Amino acid sequence: MSIKNISGKRVLCLADVRGDFESLNRLADEQSADLIIHTGDIGFLEKSSLERATEKVIKHLITYSPIINQETRQHLLNQQNVSSLRSALIDSDKNLLSTFPQLVDQTIKLKVPVYVVAGACEDVAILEKIRMKEYKIDNLYVLDEASSYLLHIGNIKLRLFGIGGAFVLHKLFDNGDGQATIAGGQGTTWITALQVGELIDTAKKVYDPSETRMLITHSPPGREGLLAQLALVLKADLTLSASLHFRMSSSYNDFSVVPNYEVFMQKLVNGRAAVHNIYNSVKEQLEQVLDNNQRILLDNFLLVTDRVPAPNTGKSLSHEEAWKHTWHFNLSDVSVGSVVLNVKDGKIGSEIKSEGFTYSHRNALAENKSPSSASNELANDNGSTKSIAVQPQVESNNANADNTTNPPLSPTLNQQYNTNNPRKKNPNTLFIRGLPIPCSEDEIKDYFSNFKESITTIKILTDHKTGNQRGLSYVEFNNQNDMLSAEKMTGGNIKESTLSIQVSDNSAGKNPNGRKGIGYKNKNKA
Repeated sequence: MSIKNISGKRVLCLADVRGDFESLNRLADEQSADLIIHTGDIGFLEKSSLERATEKVIKHLITYSPIINQETRQHLLNQQNVSSLRSALIDSDKNLLSTFPQLVDQTIKLKVPVYVVAGACEDVAILEKIRMKEYKIDNLYVLDEASSYLLHIGNIKLRLFGIGGAFVLHKLFDNGDGQATIAGGQGTTWITALQVGELIDTAKKVYDPSETRMLITHSPPGREGLLAQLALVLKADLTLSASLHFRMSSSYNDFSVVPNYEVFMQKLVNGRAAVHNIYNSVKEQLEQVLDNNQRILLDNFLLVTDRVPAPNTGKSLSHEEAWKHTWHFNLSDVSVGSVVLNVKDGKIGSEIKSEGFTYSHRNALAENKSPSSASNELANDNGSTKSIAVQPQVESNNANADNTTNPPLSPTLNQQYNTNNPRKKNPNTLFIRGLPIPCSEDEIKDYFSNFKESITTIKILTDHKTGNQRGLSYVEFNNQNDMLSAEKMTGGNIKESTLSIQVSDNSAGKNPNGRKGIGYKNKNKA
């Protein structure tokens, strides 16, 4: 535990610095920040990390590193095998993946305090060295299950809790290569049940109702029921997270994004059910290996999962408070934005900065469409015109024999300007939403491992102007049976992203199950 007295009032919140530690000082200067909170993937890497990381992790780090120029990046990615790739990185005069070693030898010094949790791609060996004080870095404070920091700032007492790593259900009871409680291996880190249990123990020891509590995680509580429960148990007033890689940071409470209390509770119930499925499958093995202290931590963890009111028992006061008053921030990558928390006179305000979304590519479409074609596209959205004040007249040949409405009347225009247009595809096609950004074809194939041989084409959709991935994909199969079986895998995860999978529209306007798909329609709306 540590107490810091900070006279400043601006807290800069960042995500995904990816090894560019010099940028922390630059951004602190630009935003006049008095301290920084970072939500993971800051770049805890050195050359020895390469020996432990898998080829997939190394290539991921190379692809998205802000400190590697494009020529060097292409040279590295063209290496024929992982051995030559590791050699090229190790033999380089510079630390190409991270400037962290320069932080260790004090070539780089942090100008303001930086509080950070581990991300999904960090070296667990380095995190352990920092915890054991083998690496001592001024102004760097790693938040984990065994630590918390109290900041006296802006006339409030701000208590920081943090737990780093990816949230991966099947790894909750796997410590990986970690020698202590920090879990990880092969260049990645993740959350475990015992870490959650220890964080609760840490929070109990320092509880003070006069404090304002912030929970900092890499994975978002808004997506993960267990982390939402953890925030509740910790009595967190605020949460700060990342890992979704959106181009705009988000700020919300659950009351503002779910229709009622029951829907909020269902997220928690679903989280509990998912965790208990994993726990029940490993319970017997755990009983054989846990010592007394670890059993206490496991009990704390189960307290989190079980803290959901039973059906028909009415509202829990603490849950309703969390539903209405716990405020969540999910950060975009630092390359496109940041959040500044202004702490002053006992209040916490926010400034959200973002490059935003690109819509200018629609201008080309608008210039080439007549008013009638635009009207028809609106009329055909969802096959209904009831939400449009004035119905345009529709030609009688625009209706199919089954009374469904045709797609927009100008698909050729969309095909001319939209390289992502999936209209010409076979009927055995799935449309996937929620892919992590970035995502590779190999990762999608691995997800559908039981149907790899049946996959003929994978199309990952990109933004026309920026070339960035959009988290959407089409996957084509060579037969209907495998496609329909693969559709049932909806709700699973690639990395930390939950996938929504359904049969895409075919040329008849309906998928083989008779349900209207969204793939073609969404693309033409853009």
